[in-house]
Amino acid sequence: MLEREGLVRIVPKHGAIVAPLERKLISEIYDLREAVEPYVAALLAKQRGFDSARLLEILEQGREAVASDKISRLIELDFEFHNTMYAAAGNQVIADMMRVQFGHLRRAVHTILSATGYPRKAWEEHARILNAIVDQLPNRARAMARVHIKDGRALLARKFAPPGGE
Repeated sequence: MLEREGLVRIVPKHGAIVAPLERKLISEIYDLREAVEPYVAALLAKQRGFDSARLLEILEQGREAVASDKISRLIELDFEFHNTMYAAAGNQVIADMMRVQFGHLRRAVHTILSATGYPRKAWEEHARILNAIVDQLPNRARAMARVHIKDGRALLARKFAPPGGE
């Protein structure tokens, strides 16, 4: 299963090795996130009576983790925030597909959440997305999700840029 998801590679005579994290893969995952997450945010904003309690809880825990500078906790909460949104959208295909992709991203997110100032910015973006959802503003929720994904993509692109640029 790990090989099918691209997390390990089977190398004859060597067994299984952790698959390297490649720029192209990160870019492709962010292409997918750019398509899916704004859609999910807008979908949630259109739901009548959306129960935001769990996302608000995660948001508060994320802010506490930012204040305490606990990177491993921030990573866990970031994934929980996004996965909770996917699950709330009620589309199991999206939830399952994105969970697989976050397996790859988990290895890269440490890089972004270690960047000075980015953790606070990321959680402010999460708050803007959630506020738009709660206020039932689908276009704003979509736009805020798009900004969040583009910001993460840009930071990862800089971190994983080839030596000497491209």
